[in-house]
Amino acid sequence: MRATTYLIFLLVLFTGQSVFGTTWYVEKDGSGDFTVIQHAVNAASEGDVIAIGPGRFDDYTTDGNWDLYVNIPEKSLTLRGSGIGETIIGPSEPEANTNYAAGIVSIHHPDHLRIENLTVENINRVAIENSASTFEFENCRVVECTKIVQAYDCDGLVRNCSFSSCMYGLLFLSLTGELAVENSGFEDVNFGVMIQGSVAPFTIRNCDFITEESFYSSQYGIQISHGAIGEISDCNVQGYAGAGIVIAWWAQVSVHDCSFFQQGGVGLHMGDATAIQFHDNILISDIACIRIGGASLNGFDSTALHNNHILREGDGLFVENWTGGTWGTPTEYFDMTNNFWGTQDLDEISAYIEDGYSMPSVDYFVVFDPIADGPVPTQRLNLEDIKALYRDVTR
Repeated sequence: MRATTYLIFLLVLFTGQSVFGTTWYVEKDGSGDFTVIQHAVNAASEGDVIAIGPGRFDDYTTDGNWDLYVNIPEKSLTLRGSGIGETIIGPSEPEANTNYAAGIVSIHHPDHLRIENLTVENINRVAIENSASTFEFENCRVVECTKIVQAYDCDGLVRNCSFSSCMYGLLFLSLTGELAVENSGFEDVNFGVMIQGSVAPFTIRNCDFITEESFYSSQYGIQISHGAIGEISDCNVQGYAGAGIVIAWWAQVSVHDCSFFQQGGVGLHMGDATAIQFHDNILISDIACIRIGGASLNGFDSTALHNNHILREGDGLFVENWTGGTWGTPTEYFDMTNNFWGTQDLDEISAYIEDGYSMPSVDYFVVFDPIADGPVPTQRLNLEDIKALYRDVTR
């Protein structure tokens, strides 16, 4: 410890620079180093911190047909606001920009970008676009933006954030390291979290995805695809007209202790050779609790759904077929044993499952017997809580 301290002292003594980077202060009243965030970013060096005071920062630079509120060059930075609702990046009205607008842009592949304690709002294209190798987004709010985050070729963290009234949520393409999305809320975000491809596992935990605005029949709370590998737990997904969760295209996902209840939408959509471990969840839908779809069923032998509560409402199905019939694939048997289906009548359960027994052209069969003899609790919400929330949404 003494040697480390001494080395740091020598570095500061002989170079005149702190190894911890410089903090630049941006204050609207002129009491800081700058009054415009972009000016501080331009002056900053690798590893510096931009500390942003309270107020709305609506200055931007124009690059072609894009208005960029904060444009970060190829250097690792931390943007630190004064608090959610205190530091605001973006115009006061959603339609303020006639060009495409972006809130915070980092497209030059720095090592690290951290954004914390601020609000981004009223951006007509993308609030945050990231290419940094490590991306951290914590204690922030994004509202009234077309897209919240688009990030690629990175690892990262999204924690303690709130998002509302946005078309697209968090889009992560080709994860190169671990990603955690946790303790965050999505309200009226039509497409909540999308993860496509990964070489390291992701986690989504303790998040709420709730929408009452069903603008698109394809909207979903969570979509995992293209070989992504990870775990989803302790989440509540409510009201999506497409599906609460979509797992497809060779993804490998464990989902547990979550609740999915959808008005006019599917609870779980799984398709195209996915491997899913789905247990201790609650599924409620008036369309289909589970949808099986895609052009290929190969690989589904690694999928199992156990110890879940699966409840259909109205004319909804327990399992809906979307495979389009026979595709020349080997017959698959889906292990859905030891779930509670809201009834002990095996014939009634079978009557609301579309598989090879009821549709001879279908290449799969659902094995659901034995069944659980009572409702299955989850850590997030019990069954009565779920039913009450569902009734509130469907009124």
